[in-house]
Amino acid sequence: MLTARGQVIDRVLGLKLGADDYLPKPFDMTELLARIEAVLRRRRATAPAPAGNYVFGEVRVDFRRAEVLREGQPVELSSLEFKLLRYFVEHRGELLSRRELLEHVWGYPACCRRARSTST
Repeated sequence: MLTARGQVIDRVLGLKLGADDYLPKPFDMTELLARIEAVLRRRRATAPAPAGNYVFGEVRVDFRRAEVLREGQPVELSSLEFKLLRYFVEHRGELLSRRELLEHVWGYPACCRRARSTST
């Protein structure tokens, strides 16, 4: 969280509300970059692949059953939508490119994507 509010109570509240880090303004750019790198290192080290269930907010995903529930009610997803959801969960905290999603979720081979994009 990057904010102008720098009192202790603001920092504590921001962290309790889910911020991974809290940096009040004014800030030094090198410190901001170091903090971002630290968060990314932690994310990579703690993001296991979803083997069973994954819960976020009121949504529960059961990867074994290919089932999504929101507030206990089933959410209808196509197989492609479910595959995209799985990929997002498996790579949470990462920056994903369009190319990566097309290749790994939609299954477009790299050679065909390049040929299609140059012909349009």
